[in-house]
Amino acid sequence: MFLWGSSEGHRKISLVAWDNVCKPKKYGGLNVKRRKLWNLASVGKLLWQIVNKKDVLWAKWVNEIYMKADEDIWSHEPSQDSSWYWRRLNALKDMMSTWYDRGVYRLTSNGQYSVSSSYNALLGNMNIMREADLIWNCIMLPRQRMISWLAYQNKLLTKERLQRMHIQVENTVCCLCDDGVDETDQHLFAECKWINEARTVLATWMGIDIPQKARNWKVYRQTIVNNGGIVTQIQRELKERVLLALFLEGSRKTRCS
Repeated sequence: MFLWGSSEGHRKISLVAWDNVCKPKKYGGLNVKRRKLWNLASVGKLLWQIVNKKDVLWAKWVNEIYMKADEDIWSHEPSQDSSWYWRRLNALKDMMSTWYDRGVYRLTSNGQYSVSSSYNALLGNMNIMREADLIWNCIMLPRQRMISWLAYQNKLLTKERLQRMHIQVENTVCCLCDDGVDETDQHLFAECKWINEARTVLATWMGIDIPQKARNWKVYRQTIVNNGGIVTQIQRELKERVLLALFLEGSRKTRCS
């Protein structure tokens, strides 16, 4: 795997904290679900059914057996001889009470219960990642999305970061521009002359900034990489992916019509 992948005798560095990985993509994560919180959010729908006295067998049974003397689930105290499931749901309702305003579920505009909205509420306050739409699009390859996401997290294994992690590297100098500058995220994505030259050509061609993808060719091939060839390759790949994205969108509209 890209973030993990340890094997016997070889331990891979965990690049990003699990809490950040489990955030939704628009908040800077990979949208990997935290099972415990997702389960709690799913259980919350049972409480919503009781609060709204939904016409489902389970909610009817609860209201007839356990809630006969109480109209309000929020003030209800379960008896000791009630089922474990009922006592457990009541133990969780205080945590879920903030999702309601005067008995109305407030995490959605229409008052209908949403497991995803409740799950996000359990995750707590999160800052929206403005660059999310630029990273998670249908044009970029999965590998490119992951590299861009790691750069946003400041977790790319650049030479400078490897050295800070006390991992031996031959040197920390950028292998592309020959300016004697340390290879950092900031340098690779904003300051490297080699990358900026390619970015300028691509920006002129498409009107947007395209991140460079080649980095270590000069080290492996012991030669200077031609910017023109890289730009031509990226242009060709971009055309192919744009056409593929348009085709997939057209196919989706045809199926839905």
